[in-house]
Amino acid sequence: MIVKLTRPIDVMGKPVDELSLDLDSVTGADLMAAYMYADAESKPGASAHSVALCVMVGSRACKISPPALLSLCAHDFNRIVVEVQPLLEASD
Repeated sequence: MIVKLTRPIDVMGKPVDELSLDLDSVTGADLMAAYMYADAESKPGASAHSVALCVMVGSRACKISPPALLSLCAHDFNRIVVEVQPLLEASD
């Protein structure tokens, strides 16, 4: 899925105005690393589908760093999170 960005972001010194969100490229190892990161960052009782988890999986699916994903404007960031959430719900 191609996500056209409202405002370009800088990825490795280059402006990027669209991201390819390829959830089919996310591996089990990617999910495990994301869950481990989210567990380390979350507080007791936090949702398993926290924003931190969505950031980790979304950044891997877009092949950008988590800080680059976090630099998206709120509208674009939420579009990525909304697309990632069903993948995580299917993992339950």
